[in-house]
Amino acid sequence: MTAPERIRFDGVERQLLDAALAGQELWPYSSSGNPKRNFWNEAREALENYYSDTSGERLRAVPAGSGTAAIHVALGGLQIPAGTEVIVPPITDMGTVMPVIFQNAIPVFADLDPNTGLLTAETIARATTSRTSAVIVVHLGGSPADMEPILDFCRQNKIKVIEDAAQALGASYKGRPAGTRGDAGCFSLNSQKHITCGEGGFVLVRSEDDFLRCLNFSDKHRNRTDVRDPNSEHYFYNGSGLNYRMSDLEFAMLLGQLPKLSSVAGRFTAVGQRLDERLKKVPGVRPQERHPDAISSYFFQMFRLEPHVVGRREEVLNAMRAAAMPIGMGVGKSYGSETLYRTGVFRNRNFFDTFGQPNNEKPVWPAELVARQMFPGIPDTVFDYRQTDCPEAEAWIESALSIMFHDGHEPHHADVIADAIETVLST
Repeated sequence: MTAPERIRFDGVERQLLDAALAGQELWPYSSSGNPKRNFWNEAREALENYYSDTSGERLRAVPAGSGTAAIHVALGGLQIPAGTEVIVPPITDMGTVMPVIFQNAIPVFADLDPNTGLLTAETIARATTSRTSAVIVVHLGGSPADMEPILDFCRQNKIKVIEDAAQALGASYKGRPAGTRGDAGCFSLNSQKHITCGEGGFVLVRSEDDFLRCLNFSDKHRNRTDVRDPNSEHYFYNGSGLNYRMSDLEFAMLLGQLPKLSSVAGRFTAVGQRLDERLKKVPGVRPQERHPDAISSYFFQMFRLEPHVVGRREEVLNAMRAAAMPIGMGVGKSYGSETLYRTGVFRNRNFFDTFGQPNNEKPVWPAELVARQMFPGIPDTVFDYRQTDCPEAEAWIESALSIMFHDGHEPHHADVIADAIETVLST
């Protein structure tokens, strides 16, 4: 069996890129303008129409330079106060958490559900304090978290909910796309994702104020929507922001890729569901549990080995690797080699490149200084990640394996990997 070819781009993208280049100006706000297309408006409108139609609610879209930038835009746009705590999962991409640091808030790691590997209302509640201002819920691997209980808890406690749907393009929860239920949904369009602009991302919000706040934060508070009232918070330079813009080339790619999302995600889902179906029948294997009213888009497929066979993980991984290579799939251990709070940047609080500096034994962390002013008596443990312990997350790191595939694969390719796992564990 040979590896299937993945064809992601065709004449549609080429025509759109040619149209962008024809303008001789790729900056989306160029005063001369593209003589043929307004890509900035068209791409935002396409996103808003797609997610409004599929969610049943009118949503506003703010482009961003990456999924990481989208998280930072959401934090800034939702006005998360400096010095407050933002709950995050310990297994995710570093791009989920670093924007919290750079917004001068305090990441607090909550443990994961042992079956889903995701945050739940219960794990969030255990990490919540009177200092908690927000939670970032990650739909890891394209598998949506159970959002309704999370939203109920957070609304009762006046906590903002940011959905990190960077890996969940095309996934859904109770009939709505992942990323459309919280106060903000953040998405990635980098080259690894189901649809891509090469790089890029976007944020979805509801209210006009949140839209303007996020848009201004993403563009140095330049007031691109022409708010005329100089006393408005949305007026030119009445607030701060960074440059997280996308260019016309990325907008052109988005216009070509977005119509393909449903079919691409559907092919990922078909393979992932077949893997889940097969792996559930293998003794010693526990696939990542999915919410019954959710559809995963399987950015990757993850499963755990039960305690009595976890000692054979290397043997299973080797068998998976031998089966996966000829068909162009990828395999690995868990998602990352350690929980984020055990990485050097958190263990040493090396958030602003203080490593190797004379005072790196106790580096200055601006968020801590603010937090101690805002919350007298705040425990020292909040700032010492060497004392963080999330046992279920650690268990996922120690016992999980992952499988990566693409939309060129078909369900029968899943059987090749499942057969290899079953053969090893049946002996």
